[in-house]
Amino acid sequence: MKLFTFLLLSIAFFAFSIETIQKEGYVKIINPSKCEVNNRTVVVEKITNLPLDLNLGDITFSELQICMGICVDEENNITILDGGKLSVYKISSDRRILNQFGKMGNGPGEFSSANVLVIGNNKHTYIPVYSENKVVEFDENCKFVKDLHHNELLPSRLKKFGKGFIGSGYGIDTTDDGITQTSNITYLDENFNVVKEFFRLEDKSDLSKPVDVSGSDIYYTVDEINNKVYVGLVSDTKYIIEVYDENLTKIQEIERGYRKVSYSKEETEELKKNPHHHLSVNGNPLRIEYKSKKSIEGIYIDKKGFLWVDPAEDKSRNEKEYFDVYDNGKLVAQIEKAEINDGIEFLNVNGKLFFYDETNGLTVNDFYLR
Repeated sequence: MKLFTFLLLSIAFFAFSIETIQKEGYVKIINPSKCEVNNRTVVVEKITNLPLDLNLGDITFSELQICMGICVDEENNITILDGGKLSVYKISSDRRILNQFGKMGNGPGEFSSANVLVIGNNKHTYIPVYSENKVVEFDENCKFVKDLHHNELLPSRLKKFGKGFIGSGYGIDTTDDGITQTSNITYLDENFNVVKEFFRLEDKSDLSKPVDVSGSDIYYTVDEINNKVYVGLVSDTKYIIEVYDENLTKIQEIERGYRKVSYSKEETEELKKNPHHHLSVNGNPLRIEYKSKKSIEGIYIDKKGFLWVDPAEDKSRNEKEYFDVYDNGKLVAQIEKAEINDGIEFLNVNGKLFFYDETNGLTVNDFYLR
């Protein structure tokens, strides 16, 4: 099985003083201190386990190629997109194969390529096909409904929000004297039409200097419990979490200081394999350098609506790996990651934890802070 894993990385923080500022329309919290809350524990509740030898009809579970094409619905049914065959499987928590649908192709209801899926508020399954700029829709009984065609490039990393979806975009524009990286986040209606762009970040670099192509990195997650969107911005010296309400109006900003962490030699060599490293302008290769790690690796919402921030770690210092956990802007806990994953490969999708190993297969869990 091929499975994208989000590394659970973190660092320890210096002590900072907390400051709260009332900005126009929102509250800014600078360097929130850890609140002393007794008896905070992490709860990991098993939903199901899908063993490697689970028979899916035409293949076994071990043969699936899973990327980000996995979702868990309100009934704890697991919908999985096989990136190899381009077929979709719906599996109950008691391991029954409820349905198999979708197929490779270029006709209605078919996909020439796909690696993600999202389940909407109407319980329909949507599969973006970026090569054809369309979204294939299936109803709650896994029957094909329609292809939703679009003239504009579809956003990626789609998440359910209200009756529609949140999606992000990324682009690089080059001129003779510079490069501009642009990241944006938009709200789309149930037909995947863009309704509102509520976040945009542009990072401009002078080509006379080495370019950091990760300068516009952003992370975002959706709190379906409280109808909020969290956007994480990274830098070398701090991380910022912007909080948006159900109307996608910014209501809060959390800023926390971060000690610079250098890339190891091995990590730098791995980064050089990224396609960004081989960009060129007018036939001239860009000069790329990797100074220090960005401050966070991801942000998540748990079952109870707590925000979990995954800071980068400094392996050379043998630092313990932590999550920063927030409740309404307050840093209520720093949880060692060993309490959650115990070294097993890990994937976090929409607040669910997926543990995978070569012996037990895939285990699906809820997790939250208690």
